[in-house]
Amino acid sequence: MARQSGWFRLCWIAWTATLAMMVVSPAGAQSPAADGPQQWQSLNAQEMEAYQAGDYSKGIALAEKALGLARQAFGDRDPRTLSSLNNLALLYKAQGRYGEAKPLYHEALQARREVLGPRHPDTLTSLSNLALLYQAQGHYGEAEQLHQEALQARREVLGPRHPDTLHSLNNLGTLYYAQGRYGEAEPLYQEALQTSREVLGPRHPDTLSSLNNLAALYQDESRYGEAEPLFQEALQTRREVLGPRHPDTLTSLNNVALLYQAQGHYGEAEQLHQEALQTSREVLGPRHPQTLTSLNNLAELYQSQGRYGEAEPLFQEALQMRRKVLGPRHPDTLSSLNNLAALYHSQGRYGEAEQLYQEALQARREVLGPRHPDTLHSLNNLAVLYQVQGRYGEAEPLYREALQARREVLGPRHPDTLATQLDTTMLLVNLGLSDEAVRMLQQMEPHLLGWIGQELYSTEAGAERRQLVSSQATFQDVVLTLATMQGSGDARRLAGTVMLRFKLLQGEEEAYLARLTGRSQDPRVRALADEVGKLRSTLAGAARGAPGTFDKRCRR
Repeated sequence: MARQSGWFRLCWIAWTATLAMMVVSPAGAQSPAADGPQQWQSLNAQEMEAYQAGDYSKGIALAEKALGLARQAFGDRDPRTLSSLNNLALLYKAQGRYGEAKPLYHEALQARREVLGPRHPDTLTSLSNLALLYQAQGHYGEAEQLHQEALQARREVLGPRHPDTLHSLNNLGTLYYAQGRYGEAEPLYQEALQTSREVLGPRHPDTLSSLNNLAALYQDESRYGEAEPLFQEALQTRREVLGPRHPDTLTSLNNVALLYQAQGHYGEAEQLHQEALQTSREVLGPRHPQTLTSLNNLAELYQSQGRYGEAEPLFQEALQMRRKVLGPRHPDTLSSLNNLAALYHSQGRYGEAEQLYQEALQARREVLGPRHPDTLHSLNNLAVLYQVQGRYGEAEPLYREALQARREVLGPRHPDTLATQLDTTMLLVNLGLSDEAVRMLQQMEPHLLGWIGQELYSTEAGAERRQLVSSQATFQDVVLTLATMQGSGDARRLAGTVMLRFKLLQGEEEAYLARLTGRSQDPRVRALADEVGKLRSTLAGAARGAPGTFDKRCRR
C-alpha cells in the first residue's frame, strides 16, 4: 500500500556527485588576491564536513559563499569556480531543492564543454551529475539519454575498465532498476561488479557498492537466496576494511536487516535494525539523515508485524526530526509523512491518514512535479484509502490519473503500473462497470505476462521462478470472479485465455526442471526431480478426488 522509502541500498549517487576539496590552479591562470585560494579551500573543507554530518543547510550557506568568492577571485570559467558550482548543486539536490540545483549543473556542464571540451573527464562527470538530477526528479527519459552518452564517451575516452566507466554502468543500471527494467539492469550491475573486482580488487569500496546494488536488485525480484550472500559479503568486508562503526558498514547492516524483514525473519531483522540505529546515533548523531532512515526502517518493521503502538512514536520522531533537519518539503520528509499516513491507514484511522496523504500529495506535486514516481505513489495511496472506505467516486479519478501517468513514466510493464491497473479494475467492478473492467484486464494481461516472462528468463533459481508465477494469483482471481459475475462472452474468453497462458507458464517450469535434470550428473538432483514429479502427480490426483482427499494428503 505505502511505499517504503527508507532503504539505504543504492550507493551510486556519491560516485559521481562528490564535493570537490582541492583544485590545483592551472598554469597561466589569473592571479587572485593572496588569500583567495586559501579562503576558498577552507570553505570547501567546511562544506565537506557539513555535508558528511548531514547538515545541508550549513553546507549550502558555506557553498554559496565559496561560489561567490570563486567567481570574484578566479572568474566564471575557472575550474575551481566550476567545482564550486557542482558542490552547491549537489547540496541543493541533497536537500531536495532540485529546481535550484538544475541551473547550476547546467552552467557547470556548458562551461566545461566550452573550456575543457565535450569528452574531458570533468565534462563527463558534469553530464553524469545532471543525469542523476533528472533521475531524482523522475525524468527518466532525459536521464537515460545522458547516462548513455556519459557511458559511451567514458568507454571511448577512458576505456571499458576505468572506474568512472564502471560508475556510469552502475548509474545506468540504477536508472533501469528504478523503472522496473530489472532484466536490463542486471547485466549492467554484473559487468560493473565483475570488472570492479578485477580492476580495483574485491575489497575496494566501489566493488562493495556494486555488490550491494546487485544484491538489492535480487531482493526486489524476491531472489532472496541470491541476494543474501552478496549482502553478507558486503557487510563482512566493510566490517573488516572500514570498521564496524563506519557509515557504509551501517548501510550494509541495514540492508541485511531489510532482507531478513522481506523474508519474514522478523527477530533477526529487529536485532540488526536496532544495532544499526544505536550505532548510527552514537557515530553520526541523532539528527543525521542516515540515523533518521534507520529510525524509519525500524518503524516499518514494527508496522509490518502489526506492532502499531511501537511503530507510531518512531514514525513521528522521524517525521519531526526530518522537518527540522531537512525542511518540511524535502523528499525524505514527505516520505515520512506518507509512512505515518500508511500506519494510520493500517489501523483504520482513516481521517488522520487522509489528512497526511493529502498533505504529502500536494507537497510532492509542488516539489517533485505531478509525474514523479513519489507523487504517483501518493496519488495511488489516497485512491486506495478512498476505495476501502467505499468512496468509489473519489477514488476513480485518482486511480485513472495515477494509471495514465505510470504508463507514460514507468511503462506498461512496471510492477507499480500493473498494481494500479489491477486496483482500478477492482474499483470498476465495485462501480458496476464490468465491461470496462474486462477491457482493462484484456489490456493488462499481455503486459503482465511480458513482465513475468522477462523476469522468468533472467534467473535460473527455481524457487524465484515459481514465486514469480504464483505471485499473480490476485490477477487470476479477479479474472475468474468477473467471468462468474458477468457471464459475458468476453469475460469467459478472457478467463479461459488467462488460465491457459498461466498453465503454459507452469509448463515452462516443468520443462525447466527437465532441462536441469538432463544437464546434471549429480544423482541427488535426478532423485529430487523424480520426487517432485511424483508429488505433482499425487497432488493432482488429490485435487480431482473426493472432498477432503486433498487436505488429507497434504497433511501426511
